[in-house]
Amino acid sequence: YRLEHRRRGRIRILAATSNEQTGRRTVQRQAAALTAAGASGQLVLVDVSTGHAVTWQVLAPRTLSSSQNRAGEDGVPG
Repeated sequence: YRLEHRRRGRIRILAATSNEQTGRRTVQRQAAALTAAGASGQLVLVDVSTGHAVTWQVLAPRTLSSSQNRAGEDGVPG
């Protein structure tokens, strides 16, 4: 299994594993990390033997509300 980050027609391979369940957990962890970093696109777990997507997750950048943008004079978001 291969974990791909797909965005604007580009594919970046992020990880590989021989176990589907491990791959699914990796999708969840990577999605959280990429979303927190402001990434967009899709994470896709691909079965390399068939080339088919096993599971995927759409990434949408988190947006802060105006109150969160103002929170924390130390520069740390609320």
